[in-house]
Amino acid sequence: MRKRIRLLVLSVALAGFFVILFPVSAQPSPSAEKKNNLELELLGNISPLVARIDLPEMNPGLQAGIGGAVGLRLRIAPFGSKHLDELSASEVNALDKLSLVGNLELSTARLSQSAIMHDGQLYRAWQNFGLGALGGLSWGAFSVPLLKTQMAVSLSVGAALHVSNYTGTNLVSAYPSVLARASFDTKTNKKESWSAFVPLEYAFKGGSSVLILGLGFSCSWRLQ
Repeated sequence: MRKRIRLLVLSVALAGFFVILFPVSAQPSPSAEKKNNLELELLGNISPLVARIDLPEMNPGLQAGIGGAVGLRLRIAPFGSKHLDELSASEVNALDKLSLVGNLELSTARLSQSAIMHDGQLYRAWQNFGLGALGGLSWGAFSVPLLKTQMAVSLSVGAALHVSNYTGTNLVSAYPSVLARASFDTKTNKKESWSAFVPLEYAFKGGSSVLILGLGFSCSWRLQ
C-alpha cells in the first residue's frame, strides 16, 4: 500500500510539474503559432455525486453527495490552430482538431450516510480534500446548432491523493484514487467558456473500495 501511494505521489507531482511549467518552457514563436498553440485556463467545477462503497465484512452501500474543484488546465494544439472557427472548411483536417489536455486541481467532496441496510448497519457520512492531475486528448470542434456554438470532446485519466474524515469523528485518513473524466467543452474566441463533464473515480480507502460517479458543470477563464 505504501509503495502504491509513493507511485501515485510521484505521478501527481510529475503531472503537476508538466501542467504548471510547460507553458514557460514551450512558448511558441510567432512563426510557429499555427504549429504549436497553447492555452492555459483557470477553471472551477461542481458536480452531484453517487458513491458505491464496499467493505469486505459489510454489504455494499450507496451514498449521495456533492463535489467541487478549482484548478488549471493546459491545452496544446500541436497540429493546427486552436481557433478552428477562424479557418475555412477546406483548411481543417482531422489532426487540426486534436489537442492534448492536462489538468491540475484541488478538489473536495461531501458524501451523506448510506441508507440503513437489512442487517441494521450503515456507512457513515464523510468528506475529503484532494490534489489530482489528469492528462488526455481533446477532439473538436463540431457545431451544435441548438446551442449555437462549437464544442469539443475530451477524455482524460489521472490519479489523486486525498485526506478524509468521517463526520462527527476525529478519525483522519489518507488514500489514493484513480480518475477518469469525459467532458464536452465549448470552443469560442472568448476568454470564458463552460463544460459539462462526467467524472469517474475509484478510491482505495482504507480496507474499502469506493466507486464514485458524477455529472458536473465547469466554468473556465482563459489566462493565455
